[in-house]
Amino acid sequence: KNSTPVMCMSWTPGGRRLLTGNQEGEFTLWDGVTFGFELVMSAHSESFRSMAWSHNKNYLLTCDAGGNIKYWSPSIAPVQSIDSHNGQAIHAMSFSPSDTKFATCGDDATVRVW
Repeated sequence: KNSTPVMCMSWTPGGRRLLTGNQEGEFTLWDGVTFGFELVMSAHSESFRSMAWSHNKNYLLTCDAGGNIKYWSPSIAPVQSIDSHNGQAIHAMSFSPSDTKFATCGDDATVRVW
């Protein structure tokens, strides 16, 4: 059970765990069999908005209400952080089929390709 609204979720690449992102910027990693929580971790300073795994499953992207994008390794270790969209909320993100680029869209009325 989360104490704040869940804003996004995604199964981990192996399908054994469910990862949720909440309004407080926390990840919760859930066991996909028992649905008991395994880990709660502060990930963003603003509310989560979206998360997406790369097609090759090597990276997870997350974004928040403050326009911050984060790259994560499959073990949920932070890799890189990008401030984007002029501090405005990001609503969605998607990797290109080749995983060489990703796109985001947000409240600043732009779509950005990275």
